[in-house]
Amino acid sequence: PGHSLHSVLDVWQVHREELNQIGHTASIKGVDQPGTCQAGIGEIEINICGDLGENEYNISLTSARIRIRAGGNAGMHYAIITLVQVLWIFRGSKVPQIIVRDKPEMSVRGILVDMAAYGRLPTLETFLSTMRTFSKLKMNQVHLYMRLSPKVEWQLPFLPNDLIAMDRECHDRMVQVFPVLDIIQPCSYEELKTYTPSIFTDCLML
Repeated sequence: PGHSLHSVLDVWQVHREELNQIGHTASIKGVDQPGTCQAGIGEIEINICGDLGENEYNISLTSARIRIRAGGNAGMHYAIITLVQVLWIFRGSKVPQIIVRDKPEMSVRGILVDMAAYGRLPTLETFLSTMRTFSKLKMNQVHLYMRLSPKVEWQLPFLPNDLIAMDRECHDRMVQVFPVLDIIQPCSYEELKTYTPSIFTDCLML
């Protein structure tokens, strides 16, 4: 449940460019009933399996085919990352027959990024490129630290449409985005009243 053919294809679509860069393409050939897949040489058999955890996956590379078993879309995402890394290492040469069994030991694998306005802020493209790199390391959370002031105007480091694009990119790569809000210190209770509710709601819309 929750793992339709289209959702699995969406996961592969995210990695299409990376596969193309190392001389490989991926396209759907057919859909078989569980246990009846007849993948040929040079083809990949993929399965979403209930006996594996959501983030867990197995990869079997043989001379006959590549078989990927994953517990869910996240596991499929991590499996593709590992497969691309293996193909990259052995690009231009024969890939050895290997079996990979992997699952995360920690449910939360995150980083904190300082996006406060007083610092040196990355461009949106730089930030997205960084998130793609962390995704390849199988990070699954990014916490955006932002320090707010009583100013009424927009205080976030990116425009609203940029934030939507950022959240979408992270979502596609199985990375959750969390805002971490701070205010100027020291701050008394009376000073706290000068912060308008919209300042916080703008951030929490992430």
